[in-house]
Amino acid sequence: DSAVEYGLIGFTIFAGLIAHAVLAARRGFSAGASAVLSRSSFAVVIALAALLVGCVFMPHKDMRYLWLLIALAIQCGRLRAGEDSAR
Repeated sequence: DSAVEYGLIGFTIFAGLIAHAVLAARRGFSAGASAVLSRSSFAVVIALAALLVGCVFMPHKDMRYLWLLIALAIQCGRLRAGEDSAR
């Protein structure tokens, strides 16, 4: 659905954004992160993965929850980077 509506370039950008969000959140629950950030990042990754699986069966590009979870996932990675620089 996304590839048809966005085209190959738009789909590549969309897929890259999702991959960046998942990797950023994964960074948030890596070893050495605070307990709260680690649990929160793990919850965001699980919620994002569940929503993406659900998006296979429904339209997703206008869903505000998808964009909210992407933003939360990216922010988890930024918070982890902030913890590293504070040490």
